Amino acid sequence: MARVPAASGNLADALKNQGYETRAYIGEGSISTLTGLARGFDSFETPSGPTLTAIAADESGRLRPWRGGFAPAKEVASAFLSYLRARPNQKPLFVWIHFGDAVGRFDPARPEEAYDAAIKDVNEAIGVLRDALDSYGLAGRTTMIVAPLYGMALGEQGEQRFGLTLSDPVALQTVSVVGSGAERFKFPASLAGLHDAILDLLGIDPAKAPRTGAAPAVAVATLPERLYGWPALRRAAGEPAPPLLSNPGEGPPAEVLARMGEAHLALAADRVPDAVVALREAARLAPRAIAPRALLVQLLPPAERGPLLEELKAIAGSSVPRRIDVARTLAGAEDAAGARAILDQLVAGPLTPGERVAVAEQLSTIGATEAAIEQVRLLIDEDKDAPELLEWQGDLFMQTQNAYRARVAYEKALESPRQRSAGLVAKLGNALVDLNEKDAALLQFAEATKLDPSYRYPYTRAAELLLAQGKEGEAATALMKSVGATGDPVQDVLNQARALQRAGLLSYAATIVDQALAKDPQNLALQLGMAQLLGAGGRHEDARSRLQTILAAQPGVAQAWVELARVEAEAGNEPAAIAALDQAEAVAGPGVTETVRTDKTLLKGGPGSALARRAQAFQGRGQAKARPPTQRAVGGAPTGTP
Repeated sequence: MARVPAASGNLADALKNQGYETRAYIGEGSISTLTGLARGFDSFETPSGPTLTAIAADESGRLRPWRGGFAPAKEVASAFLSYLRARPNQKPLFVWIHFGDAVGRFDPARPEEAYDAAIKDVNEAIGVLRDALDSYGLAGRTTMIVAPLYGMALGEQGEQRFGLTLSDPVALQTVSVVGSGAERFKFPASLAGLHDAILDLLGIDPAKAPRTGAAPAVAVATLPERLYGWPALRRAAGEPAPPLLSNPGEGPPAEVLARMGEAHLALAADRVPDAVVALREAARLAPRAIAPRALLVQLLPPAERGPLLEELKAIAGSSVPRRIDVARTLAGAEDAAGARAILDQLVAGPLTPGERVAVAEQLSTIGATEAAIEQVRLLIDEDKDAPELLEWQGDLFMQTQNAYRARVAYEKALESPRQRSAGLVAKLGNALVDLNEKDAALLQFAEATKLDPSYRYPYTRAAELLLAQGKEGEAATALMKSVGATGDPVQDVLNQARALQRAGLLSYAATIVDQALAKDPQNLALQLGMAQLLGAGGRHEDARSRLQTILAAQPGVAQAWVELARVEAEAGNEPAAIAALDQAEAVAGPGVTETVRTDKTLLKGGPGSALARRAQAFQGRGQAKARPPTQRAVGGAPTGTP
């Protein structure tokens, strides 16, 4: 990956120095904070996190993934407009909005259809932005500059997305300008000139915002060399396109990429053997190509990977990006020793910031955490405005059980306004827990929930600490807030009761269900939920009585019979439990059948138990009953009772 050097200025830097507020809303996950593009921004929202691991395993779906994330255009536009509606200050505002739908939604099985749908969504999002600016009375004071990236490949000759060609649509980008000052905008010859053109439009002398290492008006494509061993492409302004793919169907590159295209299509159709054949042919045609060999390694059984891994080591050459790619492939093939040997050679020589980031990532992947920490330290030493690196450093310290140094890193990262996220604050709370500073940790978890009220993890962690301190009431409140809303109040109560039950707070669980029943005493889901709680609390007679009342009125409710079987099993009355299952079987549908066969309470007696054997042989013979709305599945699992 690339990382902009610390010494390079950017447009956000220049405008911030002129008194502008600067914000970024990014939809494409490859543009993470680790690229260095966040410098100069007061806020930088991206769907990807700066580190490899989520804060906790059960939160991996909630937190931003490690790069590669994607936020739809509608969400990106909505995030900006939510801020704009509540914006308190009147400073001039510069906003970078990057829609990543064309890349994030790319589908090799139907590339054109996916691309058209993505562009439609982006166009609609831009329309929403323009309408909102107009309704807020800001259209006359706003300049909107749209800089699209054209030339995205949709599988032609094997090229996916961008990177292998410098044809006209890729290299000669254009921009559109609407709104205030559009008539004065001096269109640049390429995107490289957009920085100066925007400053000039705003009346700022570009010479007063110098950039070191600014990109010249030349397009460069390094992927041909990096992935296939072909020469890198360069194209200066006014020059014709280099030959790769400029004449489709001609020459070895086209043949290799055609085989790669066949492989991608075969994989999209789950035809792995066909993909292997195409990749082997691509590797034969391109002796120095890493791409087909790396993909082959993923598809072949471990016993067949050896020769390919040796080929990759041999063709890596002296190119740092190629050697990093080979190390990544070796790590993925569980050859940690081979990957470490390459990475150790790389850290002994000079590396660009982007190369050092990639090396640190791979060292972390293979478990060489201390070595990764050293590489991140070197990056931090060169870059004094890199809170994302400090957060990463803190994560690595936590992996080595060094909570003190993690705390220091997290606290330094939080000094930057753009890095002050709920996830980072919660990470600091975790470090404080490990340092036995429980009260301070509770304050951090509370702060995390203020920053993002929808973030459930801090509530869960706070509840754990409060329970350990014997503060059951506060813990119960935190646990109930940790449960996401479904839009159905009754189901929300049942889910909250389940969370309280798991924490051993049965009386609190029963209280909230009982309160809900007082408002809706005939609700079947709530009645079943209360019966389950009574049984779990050892009040088997009360649970039995409640279930029998339900069944007297509605004998066709299979879930009530199953719950009665569970209550009888917990009470040690196996014959009564079997009798309840017999009744359930007559009215149960397929969903109840699977529930019974996997129920731990019914199966706990093992193979020697008549009840366990009956549960395993359970086969519903009735029609599946329509569940009440409050017994819907949440998160893919049945949740009719807590």
